[in-house]
Amino acid sequence: MTADDILAYGASRVVIATGAKWSTTGVNHRTHEPIPGADASLPHVLTPEQVFEGKKPVGKRVMIINYDAYYMAPSLAEKFARAGHEVTVASVAPLGAYMDYTLEGANMQRLIHELGIKVLGETGCSKVENGRVELFNIWGEGYKREYKGAGQLPRKENNSHEWHECDTVILVTSRCSEDGLYRELKARKDEWEKNGITDVFVIGDAEAPRIIADTTFDGHRLAREIEDADPQHQKPYKREQRAWGTAYNPNENPDLEWRL
Repeated sequence: MTADDILAYGASRVVIATGAKWSTTGVNHRTHEPIPGADASLPHVLTPEQVFEGKKPVGKRVMIINYDAYYMAPSLAEKFARAGHEVTVASVAPLGAYMDYTLEGANMQRLIHELGIKVLGETGCSKVENGRVELFNIWGEGYKREYKGAGQLPRKENNSHEWHECDTVILVTSRCSEDGLYRELKARKDEWEKNGITDVFVIGDAEAPRIIADTTFDGHRLAREIEDADPQHQKPYKREQRAWGTAYNPNENPDLEWRL
């Protein structure tokens, strides 16, 4: 839908949940910058969405650049290993680290080992070229610090950079919110009233990329709180353990209340 479609639809409240997409240039949480040479418009560089589309050929040697802590990188690694590719994962964080919380981590690691997938831990990517990537150990700048002047890094230059050959690079770095529709509606707020719109909310990945458990919670929470004073922002969690007769927050009713 477009902003014009929504304004003409007749809804009084609008919820935007347009999701997010993986960065096509390798923007990641460590540098907040693209990786030089990483460009998913090139034939040898793919995002996870492009893998799913299946429109680009994937070479024999697959290099997955992973700055994500959940299932995407190990899932793609499994997919291509089972298809007969030679798969290497260069991972900044422990591969699938969050899967330990979902009790999948140990068996995932066994699967990665059994499929012969090579994992380079604590490894970042500094450059992508056709046929190779430049990788480095994220701790390679050393432990000693010394003052080198204003604006100079206090450690030695990281000298652990090495080139690794590959045919295809898959970027599992960070996701970017698809919030264009929400921003356009906000910019046209002066048109809401005449079209009967009282509120526009943005939730889930469209607000900020997050794991699917959080997006599910966000939609459920908004549905339950949409009649409240400020539905866009969730209320503080009410923990199971509490002092009886004590308010969770200042000036709040201390009685236990259940919303059905």
